[in-house]
Amino acid sequence: MSHEGSKGGPPHELRLVDAYVRHFFDELTELIRAAQKEGRFVAGDPHHLLYIFVGAVTRLFMPGA
Repeated sequence: MSHEGSKGGPPHELRLVDAYVRHFFDELTELIRAAQKEGRFVAGDPHHLLYIFVGAVTRLFMPGA
């Protein structure tokens, strides 16, 4: 998705999200919620936390301009 987004142009269709991202995203947010209920994960909105962690990890692999 990062590669596709880097090409610019018109916004990508929602079908790309549905096909490649949504299922994985939903599963991970459910895991975060379960860990939060057990006190094993930081408090906060699971969606925001997931984006923070994914952004931090993938940033290591993105080359400079």
